[in-house]
Amino acid sequence: MSTTPDPAAVEAARTLTSTLAAAIADPTVPVETVEAAAWDAHNKIEAAGGDYIGVYLEANRPG
Repeated sequence: MSTTPDPAAVEAARTLTSTLAAAIADPTVPVETVEAAAWDAHNKIEAAGGDYIGVYLEANRPG
């Protein structure tokens, strides 16, 4: 059975991805900013059932 991952978890994964990209492009991005995005994504994905792969696949789906 395939289900669509929780939208809040998908959005948190997208935020984490963009935060990581920003930190790579600009090393002055505070570590705390990256950690906060990582924890937010982790917590929301766990709350939605822990389907990390499904969430990241949905977050990176073209379109």
